[in-house]
Amino acid sequence: MGSDPTMIEFTKTRANGAKAKRKVPMLEGSGWLNYLEFNMTLYDYATWQRYSFDDEDSMEEFHEDLQLLLQGDELRLYMASAHDREFFADKVMEGMNALTRNRCPPGTRKLLLTKIREQKKKRGMTVFEFSQMVNRIYRMISVLLHVEAAPVSLVDKIEWFEEAMPVDWQIEFNRLYGMHDITSMQQIETIFGQIERNETVEQNIRRTQEKIPRTNIPKQTIQLQTL
Repeated sequence: MGSDPTMIEFTKTRANGAKAKRKVPMLEGSGWLNYLEFNMTLYDYATWQRYSFDDEDSMEEFHEDLQLLLQGDELRLYMASAHDREFFADKVMEGMNALTRNRCPPGTRKLLLTKIREQKKKRGMTVFEFSQMVNRIYRMISVLLHVEAAPVSLVDKIEWFEEAMPVDWQIEFNRLYGMHDITSMQQIETIFGQIERNETVEQNIRRTQEKIPRTNIPKQTIQLQTL
C-alpha cells in the first residue's frame, strides 16, 4: 500500500542523537470543529517537537511545518497574513489567527462552553480521563481567544467540574472540603481522584467479604445474640 498523501511525516533528533518520526494529518475538510481538531493535533505535535514561542529558531521550523500541513486557500491566507511580520513567532501567530477568524464564526465559544457543561463523568471513565477530555475542549476555547477574547474563569471551571461528578461524590466532596477554598483545577482533580480511589477500595473490600463463606450458626445461638 502507498503512503497516505494527507499525512506529513516529520522527524526530530533526540538528545542521544536518535531519530524519531511522527505523522501529522494535513488540514482538510470544512467547518469550525474540524479546524479546532486540527489545532489540537498541531498542539500535540508542537509539544512533541518541543517548540517554544520564545525560541525564534523553533518558530521558524514551525512556520515551515505549517506550510506543509496547509493547502489551497488556507495556505494562501496563512502566508498573506504572516508575510509582513518580522519575527517567526509573530508570523505563526498572525497566520493562525487569520485561519481561526476564517473558520470559526461568532458563537463558536458559546457552543464549546455548552458542550463542557453537558459533560458528565460516566461509569467506566476515570477522573483523569474525564479531566483530559474536558481540558481538550478548554484548549479549543483558547484557540479562539483572539477571535472571541473571553477566557473561562477558574471559578466556572471548578464549578462545572464538580457538577460533572457523580452525585454521591459531590456530597462527599462538600462534606470534606465544603469549607475550603479550591484554588486550582489540579486541586479539585486531585480531590475527586482520591474520592474515586477510596470508592474503589471500599468496593474491593465488599467484594472480598462477600466471597468469605458464612459460618452456620445454630438458630438458638442467633436468638440469644439478638435479645
